[in-house]
Amino acid sequence: MKNIDINQIVKDFKDLLGKQVSYSFCLGGTTYQSDGEVTSVVLNLHGDHEFSVDDGDYYSFSELTEFKILDSDPVADAFEALITDNKDFIDSLSKPTL
Repeated sequence: MKNIDINQIVKDFKDLLGKQVSYSFCLGGTTYQSDGEVTSVVLNLHGDHEFSVDDGDYYSFSELTEFKILDSDPVADAFEALITDNKDFIDSLSKPTL
């Protein structure tokens, strides 16, 4: 595997953290559907990566029959990015000047 591929895989999985997702998996012939916030991602050397939702059970991506990142609020995302990108400036506003 090329280094660029590994870097992209790590970025893609890291970007899942904190996202609201919906997923389905089959167990014993029954399909289960669930959703929630991705709270953990486990990268496995052999490629069977896993995730957990709401600090619960871990699911392997290979077990899933469906996986979807739920739509987010673009205004809230833009606002969060604005705050994150200007964190140092915003923090400086709360410090007293001499």
